[in-house]
Amino acid sequence: MPTNSPATVRALFDHLDPGSPNLELARDTSLPEALKKQAGAVEWTATASQLVPKVAELLDIRISRLLVAFWQKADEVDRALRESRQSPDRDIYVSLYDCSTEATLSPFIEIRVDGKMPGKRIPFTVTLPMTFKAVELKIRAGEIVDATAGECEITGSVKLEELTLAKLKKPVTITLGEGLLGDHAD
Repeated sequence: MPTNSPATVRALFDHLDPGSPNLELARDTSLPEALKKQAGAVEWTATASQLVPKVAELLDIRISRLLVAFWQKADEVDRALRESRQSPDRDIYVSLYDCSTEATLSPFIEIRVDGKMPGKRIPFTVTLPMTFKAVELKIRAGEIVDATAGECEITGSVKLEELTLAKLKKPVTITLGEGLLGDHAD
């Protein structure tokens, strides 16, 4: 992936760093109430400064994985994938112009009392609206092997129930190109 493009959802959200100019974070005063509501009978003693780094860890998801998952569901790409399995030595190119989707992730933190399972889950919702512009995919042997052009514009938020924990102030543009998909298989 080009060096100026974030490789993970965590990097997209600037590691939930309060100093990020493109990130709007929930006020420290609103978070404890939302956490207490989620924790229920479990007495919550962690502070916002302890929680935010843990939430950031949940976002260590490769952006290329999200892109490939979306592309595989697109009808035109699905047809090309099936066709390429019949002719595995032939490259097929599929162009996607100005198409949009939204990825939704549901990570959680599990609170354990005295280390015992199962613990109480504190769920988060990560919403990532994405717009693809002038993307050309290269398909070979039933796999998307490269994105040879274009860009993806992503906005997004991280929520704890109704509380927006973090929100991007403006879209982040990811330049698609050679090497983007080299990491999607791990």
